[in-house]
Amino acid sequence: MPAGSSLRVKDYTGGVVTLSGEMGLAPTWKDSKCDTACQEKISACLMAFTNGDGAHVDVELAAPFTLGASHTYKYQESAFYGNLFQQNPKAFYCVGKDYAISGLFITNLETRACKGYNAQNGTCPYVRAGYCGGAFSINFLDTILNDNRCDFGFLSDTATGCKEPLAGLLSPSWKYPITTFRKVQQ
Repeated sequence: MPAGSSLRVKDYTGGVVTLSGEMGLAPTWKDSKCDTACQEKISACLMAFTNGDGAHVDVELAAPFTLGASHTYKYQESAFYGNLFQQNPKAFYCVGKDYAISGLFITNLETRACKGYNAQNGTCPYVRAGYCGGAFSINFLDTILNDNRCDFGFLSDTATGCKEPLAGLLSPSWKYPITTFRKVQQ
């Protein structure tokens, strides 16, 4: 829901709580069914905010479909995409250009996204699709060799669509990724 709107629902105890809108990812969901586009947007948002290790991490989200492609945080961490609502949920992420530089950064990203799941069943529900790429990728050769997973707007490092692993040169199969950025590279 957009900022300024709210919805009252019953929580797990039966008490009524008010949920306030903020980003406006899927404003029609308040009064109608959450269609596929709505499901992909909400799924990407939930995945982008996952933080299994519980340590505070400043992230900024950007998406051209609602949130806007502009951002103030400098370091592209990842893009998250998929659909958690379908019968066989799909959850993907690609490693952002500022985390593709070193295996250390990839490990930090995977810890944020997957820690806690490994202890339960040995697997992370998110599939690392590869590297995001983008207009400002630092290591061009690495980007070419790792088959960019996402498309970007002109001179932008915010994903506009992303592919599943092994999708080859097909056009993006997920149209609503959310790109995360960090204030500091850690």
